Amino acid sequence: SPALIPGYSIGTEYAAFEPGCRHVGMDIEGRNCANPISMLLSGCFMLDHLGLKTQATAIRQAIETTVREGKHLTPDLQG
Repeated sequence: SPALIPGYSIGTEYAAFEPGCRHVGMDIEGRNCANPISMLLSGCFMLDHLGLKTQATAIRQAIETTVREGKHLTPDLQG
């Protein structure tokens, strides 16, 4: 799923953290089924960049646990 790809771009003065694959989402608009994982993982890259590795690791582990349990998945992950 494109919703799983995090992204970042780090330069000498600025850093940007965003999903690696952009999807306008017009086909899922209003259905409350967007997958937030790429945004969350991009945020983890930002936390790593800021030296907050413990917090980034906690979020990554929470994502992994949630997906592994399979109880609260978006349709693109067969939820």
